[in-house]
Amino acid sequence: MKKCNLIVKLSYILLILVIYGCKNSAVFKKTSLYYKKNPLYYMADYSVNAKGNGLVNTYDNNKQGYFNWYEATGNKHYEYNPTGKNIFNNLPKKYYLPSKAELTGIFQLFKDVFQRERNVYGDTPDLQLNILERIEFPKGEINTYSADYISEGKGVVYGLKLKNKSGSNGSKTVAYRYRLLGKEGSSDFRLVIESKYVGTDSSITIKTITKNSYWNRPDVTKIIPASGWINEEGGLNDKCSLGYVWGSDTYGGLSTLICGVGFGPKFTYLGGYSKNFSIPVRPFFTEETGK
Repeated sequence: MKKCNLIVKLSYILLILVIYGCKNSAVFKKTSLYYKKNPLYYMADYSVNAKGNGLVNTYDNNKQGYFNWYEATGNKHYEYNPTGKNIFNNLPKKYYLPSKAELTGIFQLFKDVFQRERNVYGDTPDLQLNILERIEFPKGEINTYSADYISEGKGVVYGLKLKNKSGSNGSKTVAYRYRLLGKEGSSDFRLVIESKYVGTDSSITIKTITKNSYWNRPDVTKIIPASGWINEEGGLNDKCSLGYVWGSDTYGGLSTLICGVGFGPKFTYLGGYSKNFSIPVRPFFTEETGK
């Protein structure tokens, strides 16, 4: 009788373990699907190294690579790229330079009172609702979405992006938190971007995502170093103060300017940069490539 009872108890314990294991497996699979629904996932973890043949493995502002637009695209220029160098020829297959619309899927780019596309971290609270944005996600699919942003004036900005144009959460809606870490002027001053997939969950609002508890387990986290930029004469500017990411499109219809994202102690913005300037290249990748 005792032996039968022991077998029953062991069978019960085994059943519980199986159920628990299946439940955890389902959660894992669910989470893995979430990060693939997130635009931030498709930005590489690091920038291209100084040799242009791979990625760095550090966010140190002193150890990033710099490339002008000609080198990042393989376009020849008699002075800035006479050999027709293309850094993407030496990178893993499927890495590419992101479009403005892809960058907009990650960064907060609403227009401020001066009509510049930027978001202020500064010292005063700021709330922007139902900002229309043209976003490419997934790659090759461009649509207009709505976004909400809020800054509490504490160096942190929150964004609820890829909402339906009506302002409701949609199947692609994603929450973002943008934080400046480190001290300006130090090698570890950087922008940290965290993101969580929201989807059609109408209970999640811009106010919901300002709670610290919401960010206990972000789906994806990426870091942008403040490594500065190199001018046409080869001088390094604003290292440990400003950070940049190249885009691929022309800016404002001007063939001499290329879009890119920059950030500093008070803001993140979308701007136009001279093709001759050298700034870091943060590749995007297709799903088949991985990190």
